[in-house]
Parts: sequence; structure tokens; C-alpha cells
Amino acid sequence: CSSDLIPTAKHCITDVDADVSRRHALVWREDGTWRIRDLESTNGTRVISGTDGTMYQVGEDSADSVEIAATDIICLGATTRFIVLPMLG
Repeated sequence: CSSDLIPTAKHCITDVDADVSRRHALVWREDGTWRIRDLESTNGTRVISGTDGTMYQVGEDSADSVEIAATDIICLGATTRFIVLPMLG
């Protein structure tokens, strides 16, 4: 969720483990790609590439954002994981 939104807004994900911060990470679309950045979370944000398994630590600065793509795994804190799926349509 962005900083001006409450975590119960319809576009926020709230089904996460206890080690995920209330405002943990931001995902957005920019120039045809999806990106993620950490929002000063306590336990960090990482992305595991679905292509080659490389793990990327996501930074707090928008310049340190990481591109995400289908089959990547988004890691919030120690135990919450999301797989990125392609949009069909």
C-alpha cells in the first residue's frame, strides 16, 4: 500500500504473517514493467527470480526498486511468499 492509504484498502494485501510490516512494500507498473520497492519495513523485502533463482534484496529508495516478472517470488519478511503470475486476457 502507498503511504497515503490504510492497509485495509481494497488494493492492499492483508493476509500476511506477523513479521510483515503494516506498510511493507509497494508494487507498481512503470513503462510497461512491474516494479517493487521496500517501504522501510522491519524485516525486509526480497525477490527470487523465477528464471534463474537469483535473490535480489529490494531497497527503500525508488532507484533501488526491482523489476518483477511472471514466475518471480516476492518474499516479505521471513515467511510470507507470493508468486507473480502472468495476466491473462
